[in-house]
Amino acid sequence: MNTKQKVILFNCTTNIIGGGVKNSAIFIQYIIVNNENNYNWLFAVSPQVNNLLQKLGVQLNEKFFVFQDSPSKNLKSRQFLKRIVKENNVDLVYTMAGPSYVKFNVKHIMGLSNPYITHGSFKVYLLQRNKIKFIKMLFNVIYQFLHSLTGDYYVFQTNYARSSYLKRSFKNANDAVVISNAFDMNLPVLKENNFIENKKTVIFCPGAPYIHKGIQFIPNIALELSKIAYNDFEFIITIPEGEFLDELNTLAKELSVSIKIKNVGLISYSEVSDIYQISNIVFVPSFLETFSATYLEAIMFEKPLIVNDLDFAKDICDNNANFVDCNNFKLTAEVIHGLINNPLSKAELIERKENMLNKYFDQKTRSMLIVNEISKRLGV
Repeated sequence: MNTKQKVILFNCTTNIIGGGVKNSAIFIQYIIVNNENNYNWLFAVSPQVNNLLQKLGVQLNEKFFVFQDSPSKNLKSRQFLKRIVKENNVDLVYTMAGPSYVKFNVKHIMGLSNPYITHGSFKVYLLQRNKIKFIKMLFNVIYQFLHSLTGDYYVFQTNYARSSYLKRSFKNANDAVVISNAFDMNLPVLKENNFIENKKTVIFCPGAPYIHKGIQFIPNIALELSKIAYNDFEFIITIPEGEFLDELNTLAKELSVSIKIKNVGLISYSEVSDIYQISNIVFVPSFLETFSATYLEAIMFEKPLIVNDLDFAKDICDNNANFVDCNNFKLTAEVIHGLINNPLSKAELIERKENMLNKYFDQKTRSMLIVNEISKRLGV
């Protein structure tokens, strides 16, 4: 007796920036090549994911639906998602980065990688000094959290995010699994990563223009570092044009450290390797993350990694990073200065890399684990 082919909708309509776009495109690539379960896959994608798929050589067909407007604030997009599910007799929806802003009438696996929803705290929220922006942000977090409750099953990237969300949402622990972020083995890695003496030290600080990323403190740290560093140095940041960058540039000018900060703007996934390769140190001053791919990428490139001394970072990095209190600009500068003067040995960097490779997995394995979770929830 023939059984109906299961129809799965992969929903990444809200993935519009950073690692979410990359992970979505990589997952779609995996499905196209490795559909061992013979599911009938449909793909609802954002324009950003669509653009990356085209760069990766993925040919779109009738199974792809490109959403010009995110369902987060567009009623027509939500209705379109529901219509895709109904008209195609979809059995299950997998949303990579929820919330989806849609209550589906079929099984729904929701990935949650938004740290504001899962484990954000008022201490982080209060980094926003503008009261109006703070209130707006708080209402947005509540709005997103309430929409996150519509999932039937959940996928988290860390145990810390999972346990924190379960406490907040009172969801069943049996309906929540952890499938961590992963190494992208396709990133070209430079073989030699030694410091270059008597030349400019490059400190790479990738991050989006969000207060919780901590990039706004780079001018203060640069000022403290300039007081103690004999070597020339430069922070590289990746901030697009806008209010955030204007405020950062104003502060850098006031502190007379503009020459120490180079902004390369938004960089594409294909460009990130070039910056890692010219960097001596990778610094992530973030006050809130779920699982930034930067942690894995920096260690894969055998670069010393400096992160904020917070629980979520410790959960991911273990002893494979240097931890600092990014609120303390002077001590943070001293740690950076210490790595400039006494760089980690090649053996230490390789050991960190091996530790992380043993703890985590590559994107192919991650995709396979997600498909296994889908099969489990389908009862296959």
